[in-house]
Amino acid sequence: MDKIKSFKIKGKTAQIVVGIHGITGDKESSVLDALGKDLAKENVKLLCFDLPCHGEKASSERLSLSSCIKETEKIIKYAQSFNVPISLFATSFGGYIALTILAKEKFNFKNVILRCPAVFMDEILANLILPTNNKNIKDLDRPVDIGYEFPLFVDKNFYAELCNNKLENKNFNQTINVIQGKKDDIVDWQKNEEFFIKKFGKRCTFHYIPSADHRFKKPGELEKIVEISEKIIFGK
Repeated sequence: MDKIKSFKIKGKTAQIVVGIHGITGDKESSVLDALGKDLAKENVKLLCFDLPCHGEKASSERLSLSSCIKETEKIIKYAQSFNVPISLFATSFGGYIALTILAKEKFNFKNVILRCPAVFMDEILANLILPTNNKNIKDLDRPVDIGYEFPLFVDKNFYAELCNNKLENKNFNQTINVIQGKKDDIVDWQKNEEFFIKKFGKRCTFHYIPSADHRFKKPGELEKIVEISEKIIFGK
């Protein structure tokens, strides 16, 4: 399958991990790259891809939640062709997509690892992303570019999709792991914690990095994400 970034392994594929980047990110994410290279040493293949309108798929088209979910499910179905256990590793908006897919109960995953998941994505768009771009909800009558390294257009239809897909109204049966910084400037970690305790209870394990913000760019924080993720994936 084209447009998938994977990492070369030496032996037979033991596991597959599907990596989902965040909004305005792409498959070249530094944490996905570091994780993929390490997992490959143990014959675990990480599959990375660009969500619609992201990375190599950047265009003047407007971002759609439904297309992001459809693309992610296509990659998961491709991963199933390897006939090995599949895990998810998802960041921010990617975590929101992962949770939406989990609620459907269409797939079985060995592990689900969510890094600073944007559980309340509609609020984040309205209260943080748009104001950062000197815009607000009323501006979404026309496409708004919220991209950084590439153009990424959102409009009122994307916002409506988010509002109609509130994760607090869904039910979940999967066991998951959440990696979260307590200095997150995008995701409210305490509100997230309340959500996961309510919806997952003891099926959710929290892994906190107290000094980390949303991007995990301080020295050693990326390495900590990889370390935690590998322990989960390898069952250590």
